[in-house]
Amino acid sequence: MNPATRWQHTFPLSNIQNLLIKRLRRLRKNTPTPKLGFGKDKLTGTYKPVFLTNSSGFGLDDVTTCEVFDFTTQRLRYVHPASHFTTNPHPNPVYLDGSLYWLTDCEVPKVLSFDLHTETFHVICNALFAHVLDPLSVTICILDNRLCVSLRNWPTQDIWSFQYSSKTWAKMCSIDLTQNFFLVSGTQVCPVTYCNSGQAQVTTPRS
Repeated sequence: MNPATRWQHTFPLSNIQNLLIKRLRRLRKNTPTPKLGFGKDKLTGTYKPVFLTNSSGFGLDDVTTCEVFDFTTQRLRYVHPASHFTTNPHPNPVYLDGSLYWLTDCEVPKVLSFDLHTETFHVICNALFAHVLDPLSVTICILDNRLCVSLRNWPTQDIWSFQYSSKTWAKMCSIDLTQNFFLVSGTQVCPVTYCNSGQAQVTTPRS
């Protein structure tokens, strides 16, 4: 539902979601859960729901599978080629300025973008960390209208913002997780807002 216009629209399950249902009915373990990305084509003003999923968990041949719902035809369609890099299945994709963004699960994680107008994938940069042992410890987010990545290395969590002009990362802040009584080591922490004072508000999946 669009909270501004109160326009509500229901669209059918994607092919990946149908495969997921079949695998869950067969009690298949380690089945990836597709996460929906949603954003706006800046040039046409068209909103697009996007599913990008690692294919291996469904026994498919391609590295990833991408489906976009087309409000004009009222159907889901595949995007070819999809990403050549598998994605970290835990963080939700984020939207900024006409593109959706994911983190890959490479040895050195990369930031993957999907232009909603051209419907093409691009790697815009590497993240600042490598050899991540826990995929739940990293996340991608939008803070202060900036693309950011975050790494939890208990007892702190660092947040960096991407500088498009120089293609570099700048550290925004570091969160002392021990000062939050509801957090324990291993908890997934997602930054949601950032203040000019250098403070960040975070949430967890159970918040």
